Amino acid sequence: MKARGLFALRAACVAALVVTGPSAGTARPADATLGARTSPPSDDLVRGDPPRAESVEVLSSEGGRARIRVRFERAERLPDRVAIDVDGERVLLARSDAERGAFVGTVPLDVRALAARQKDLDALRETLGRPLAFPAYRGRVKIGDVPLPPLDVERALSGGAFPLSAEWVAPEEIDAARSLVIVDPAVVNDPSRTFDPCTGAGTPMGKWTFGYLVQQMAGSVDPSVLVRDWLTRWQSDQTVNGDVVGKRPLVQSAILDPWPRTTPGGPLDLAKAPFRLLAIVNRIDLADDLVFGPGSAGEARFVFGAIAPPPSCVPLRFTVIVEYEIERSGCGELRAWARQWADLGRHPLGSPAYDTALAAITEQFARAGAAPSRPNGSALAQIRTNEIALADLSQPGESAWDMREFRLRTSGWLEPAPVQRTPRSSADRTAALAAFVNANAPAILADRHVVPDENPPRTPFLGGHARAQTGTYWTGPTPTAIATPDLRFHFSLNTCNGCHARETGTAFTHVSPTAPPGGAAPLSGFLTGVDVPDPETGAVRHFADLDRRRVKLAGLAGRSCLFELFDVPVEMVH
Repeated sequence: MKARGLFALRAACVAALVVTGPSAGTARPADATLGARTSPPSDDLVRGDPPRAESVEVLSSEGGRARIRVRFERAERLPDRVAIDVDGERVLLARSDAERGAFVGTVPLDVRALAARQKDLDALRETLGRPLAFPAYRGRVKIGDVPLPPLDVERALSGGAFPLSAEWVAPEEIDAARSLVIVDPAVVNDPSRTFDPCTGAGTPMGKWTFGYLVQQMAGSVDPSVLVRDWLTRWQSDQTVNGDVVGKRPLVQSAILDPWPRTTPGGPLDLAKAPFRLLAIVNRIDLADDLVFGPGSAGEARFVFGAIAPPPSCVPLRFTVIVEYEIERSGCGELRAWARQWADLGRHPLGSPAYDTALAAITEQFARAGAAPSRPNGSALAQIRTNEIALADLSQPGESAWDMREFRLRTSGWLEPAPVQRTPRSSADRTAALAAFVNANAPAILADRHVVPDENPPRTPFLGGHARAQTGTYWTGPTPTAIATPDLRFHFSLNTCNGCHARETGTAFTHVSPTAPPGGAAPLSGFLTGVDVPDPETGAVRHFADLDRRRVKLAGLAGRSCLFELFDVPVEMVH
């Protein structure tokens, strides 16, 4: 079945799940169970370490509302009342006096809509001619498929008790090419929003051009000077967290010298920036668990590839990823954000309606003033670069791809920043690295660890950049120095150069900059599906990250926020 047909069914499912109740920020009267408790809700405690539901059961339902019972993991650590955001309504769940470890409350939930969704899923299964399955992941690794359990429609409609299932989500409802990683030439070459500096086609400073994005993030700083200052940093060694990031002087001849000026010898002409749009990326899968309150709704990204000047205009092996932080007040707003991305599937890729809808999404985070409390009022989280085009391969040590990160500081300028979760290269295969990994095993296995600036104290540890060659991965001084192969893998995968090299079988970029003009940028097997043997044990792991992201988007866009109680956020940086 074509994607558009699948979307029609998805849209029907989403429409069926519209919930009733007050608008966001309005709290309903507390349940009677709360009367026996005097301790106030501790929202900050819960948001700091969100609990995960072991089970959620509807006890009774009527008129678009349901009384539920939730059993949380490690419930003993929770306050007696837990506040949750269910589709924009703040609800209090109270610890039950009758059942140890259980919390109860009344929430907005249209059970009739759940029953209608079950019928839509049955229709989707018939259309596809196969059972629907929920892909199960541990972190980024697919570990199998779980059949979608059916809802007992008759029992639900009668007002009886029934369990909710985390697996009530069908990723088939989401078209990744329209809603997650958008590389279609009809979109990334949209003449009203992009510009090709080689052919002159398109709109200078269009809404999806590199120049426009810099202009919007620059605040009171001259955007042309901002870019020149940023690129000039490659001409000399930079010290980031005590780590010397080697110069790449070819930035002058490869990028700065051929960059057109607004006047001879004058400022860089941002309208003719030598960066071609490769992809627009939705990273809602990186969202916090906003069912417990405000926080990050993930990121959204523009991926650009550098190009040589005319007449060759060949793509350079140099990507620039402009990454924005999306903030939302709670799960109701997160769900609305997800539906905007999912609803792109209503339109054919590259159609005027599609591009207009996508531009309405991107402008929410790319425009000036999108995040007033951040530097320059910009929602920019960071700019990441990944290149070998600027390396002088005749020099020793210049045979590797180099990954760097830059952030807007309060000064208003883009400055180098450490690469997240990646130690400096000198720490690889050392006893100190193995000791750190072993000491932080629980957090690393849960993909929730932090690589500190120093380890041990006064010893710089976090890297200022990440170099990668074919086969790069992280390990201890011996194969057994790190406690288990799985622990080693989780740590290495979370590094920049592990993720972009050996751990995922990737040739350095997940969105390739080498696509010919007018062609779609190839995506890595890590995104589309690939089996990769462990570099030390040979154990095979399956990656298909776009399917994992489809699961997340389908769940957020097509279900009540109540289901987010089951969620374990992916706390990764890539």
